[in-house]
Amino acid sequence: MIMTSKKINSFLINIKNKMVQMFIYYIIKKYKEVLIFLVIGSLTVLIDYLFYIFFNFLLELNTLVSKGGSFIIGAIFSYYGNNKWTFSFKVIEKYNILNFIILYLISLLVNVYLNQIILLSFTNLLLIREIAFLLSTLVSALINYLGMKYYVFNKKLYEDIQ
Repeated sequence: MIMTSKKINSFLINIKNKMVQMFIYYIIKKYKEVLIFLVIGSLTVLIDYLFYIFFNFLLELNTLVSKGGSFIIGAIFSYYGNNKWTFSFKVIEKYNILNFIILYLISLLVNVYLNQIILLSFTNLLLIREIAFLLSTLVSALINYLGMKYYVFNKKLYEDIQ
C-alpha cells in the first residue's frame, strides 16, 4: 500500500486536529472552574460597567456613589452565578451568604477606593475613568475568586459548622 502525499497530508492534519482537540479538552477539564469564573466574572463586570455608566453619566451621580451602586448590582449577579455554575454549591445557607457579604464588602471597599485613588492621582490622563474602572475591577476580581474558592463556597468549611 503506497501512501500518496495527499493521504499523508490528510493523515497529518487529522492528527494535528485531534491533538488540538485533546489539548482544548485538557485545558477545559483542568481549568473548568476558573474558566466558568471568568465567564461569570466577565458578565459581572459588564453589568457593573453598564450600571456605572448609567449612574455616573445618565443620572449624573458622583463617581463614588456610581461605582458603589454598580458594584453591588454586579455582586448580586456574581453570588447567584458563582454559587450555581462556578462552584456548584448546592445549599444556600445563611453562613455562605454572610461570608459572601463579608467578602464583597471587603472587595467593594478595595474596588471603590482604588477607583477613587486612581481617578484623583491621574486626573489628566485620557480615558482615566475606564482605566480606573478596569484596574479596580481586576484587583477586586482576584480578591473575589480567592475568597469564594477558599472561604464562601468551601464545602469543608460548612461541614465543620454543622
